[in-house]
Amino acid sequence: MKRRDFLATLPLSALAIQAVPLSLSADDAVPVAGSGSILDSPPLLQNPGEDSMNVVWAVKSHATGYVEFGETPELGQKAVTDHFGLNPYDDRFIQTRITGLLPGKTYYYRTVTVPIDFKTAYHIVPGKAEFSKVYRFKTPDAKTSDATFSVINDTHQNAATLAKLMQKLAELKADDTVWNGDLINDYYTDEQVITNIARPAGAAFAAEKPLLFVRGNHDYRGPWCRNLPRLLTPWCHADLKYRNLGYNFAFRQGPLAIIGLDTGEDKPDAHPVFSGMVQYLYCLTYKRR
Repeated sequence: MKRRDFLATLPLSALAIQAVPLSLSADDAVPVAGSGSILDSPPLLQNPGEDSMNVVWAVKSHATGYVEFGETPELGQKAVTDHFGLNPYDDRFIQTRITGLLPGKTYYYRTVTVPIDFKTAYHIVPGKAEFSKVYRFKTPDAKTSDATFSVINDTHQNAATLAKLMQKLAELKADDTVWNGDLINDYYTDEQVITNIARPAGAAFAAEKPLLFVRGNHDYRGPWCRNLPRLLTPWCHADLKYRNLGYNFAFRQGPLAIIGLDTGEDKPDAHPVFSGMVQYLYCLTYKRR
């Protein structure tokens, strides 16, 4: 069954697409551009595991960052993901993974962002750390008795649609949000992606409820789409034999099982429109070995 046909069979409340007012609460607001904040989006929770959680957020200039977390709002623990010994350093996106968590447990966290003036290899000047508000999330639990989820898709960077969807997601408060492909028409710039994905309609929609991202055919289009893992992280599968599955995933929350399939574009690899720039069939075949 095609994705659109399947979604048409579900109630509107599950899809979170009912028309609602466009207002957003103050708690969901993003730091205003020009306010002096280095933050350019709220955090996005992704790739939830019973013992771990990815956190990604956008920044306005070169910075490093980490996450403080704990079982109480006082936090007390620190998570920073290094890349072969190097801590994060990026001009648009910071990401880390919190590990060592327990299933079905509530955790509090905040992001810590430090501007970096990288003058020379031996002259690195850190700025004043900026702390986000304290958020909270609950880890998945395969043994829980119930679960809820919302699905949105084919948003195509439509501002009015995104505003209504974000308001509805805030009302539903489902355990997880599946963003089921075609988030953008064609990917070209950082700002386009931050505006429409990291803070759509200014909402902190995934700061406390994890985002489960599934790529659609439009999410393969445009020169910037190759940067998508900087914001929307591929899954961190615990089993090493599944580490090459990228955006394909199987996720369980109690009685709910979600399988996300990344199936590439809607045309054959050899189609002239791609100019030899894709190999979806090879990629899928390789991953099944």
